[in-house]
Parts: sequence; structure tokens; C-alpha cells
Amino acid sequence: MAIAEMIPEGALVADIGTDHGFLPVYLAKSGKAERAFACDIAQKPLNSAARTILKYGAARQVAPLLSNGLEKLEPNQVDCIVIAGMGGITISEIIENCRWARRYKFDWFLQPMTKAPQLRQYLCRNGFKISSEKAVMDKGRIYTVIAAKYIGQKFEPDDIFALTGMVSKTPGELQTAYINKTIQKLRKKQRGLALSADSGETDRIGAIIQSLEKITEGAG
Repeated sequence: MAIAEMIPEGALVADIGTDHGFLPVYLAKSGKAERAFACDIAQKPLNSAARTILKYGAARQVAPLLSNGLEKLEPNQVDCIVIAGMGGITISEIIENCRWARRYKFDWFLQPMTKAPQLRQYLCRNGFKISSEKAVMDKGRIYTVIAAKYIGQKFEPDDIFALTGMVSKTPGELQTAYINKTIQKLRKKQRGLALSADSGETDRIGAIIQSLEKITEGAG
């Protein structure tokens, strides 16, 4: 639902790694998506998506597509691309392997389960702008949904942006929880480095933690 709320009205959507196909069917039946592709690399989850499409009478608007990432899609078929429920590195590789990804027309909605900092770094270093993020809680775990667009301008993100992106610029309880989770991970890493006597890196991480703590204090 967090992703669905971010999709613009009348979108042509590709849901990469669709699994059961719930998102594209919801977007189509709610009238938010004009047309959608439910894409998956494996036949078994694609069969599940096909059953969902038939169950909710969405066959006119949603097409199941067996595809490794975006390889079976053409750029004129979509304007919004969702890649959710995968690791950040895998998401980066899917974008990198798409021959037409670096075009200005597409809106990307990305939900990394892991390695979100590496995904943000990839996007920034390859000309994509992260326009917004939404922190979401599911089954006690907190994630982010990243909205991005290719603008052709590359830059090197600093540590704070790589770790928290636009989440740190958006006040709210979930945003604060996301930053606190990041702080906990950094403290664990800092303790490990302390044992290895890497004082320089330990101090650098300590400075990042202090900066993140100031953000949460400001949000409070």
C-alpha cells in the first residue's frame, strides 16, 4: 500500500518480481494504473500472479510476463517501474542491466529489503535523483520505499544520505524509527571495529552516529 500510494494516477506500471501480483492488480482495479505488467523471473510465482489477475477480473489491464528483470519490456510500454522485496544490490543490478533505464520519462519505486545504502549510492553515482522516501513498518521490521528518477547528474552521496536518504528529511515516528535502526547497526559495527583497534574508522562511525542522533532529536 505504501508503494501504491506513491504511484501517480493513470500510470503504466511494471512490477518487477511481482510474486502473487497483488500490487499491479490493486493498481488496476483501483483505477490508479491504466495498464500494468506483473513480471517475474520464475514461472511458479508468475502462475500465482496469473491466478490473482483472473480472480479479481483484471485480465484486460494486467498482463503476466516472464522476464528476467526488465529485459522483456520495451520503454514505450511503461512509465512507472516498481522493484520491491529484493536486496539493494539485486535492485541495482536489475537497473544496470536494463538497456533503456537511463531515460528521463520513468519513475522508479524501489523497496530494498537489505543494502539500502548501497542502492542509494548506486542511484546517485549513476545519474538518478532520489526525490522522496517513505518509511514503512511490516511485521515489526522497518523498511523504506525510494522514489527516484533519472536526471543525468551524478554525484557522490555523503555518509548520512547513503545511510538514510530522504528519510532523514521527513519528520515522523516511522522515519525516526528508521534512523534509530540505522544507529543501532552502526553501533554494532563500531563495537566490532573497536576490537580490531581500527581507531580511525571507529571515530568516523562515532561522528556519523552523533549526526544521526541530532536528526532524531530535531524530529522530536
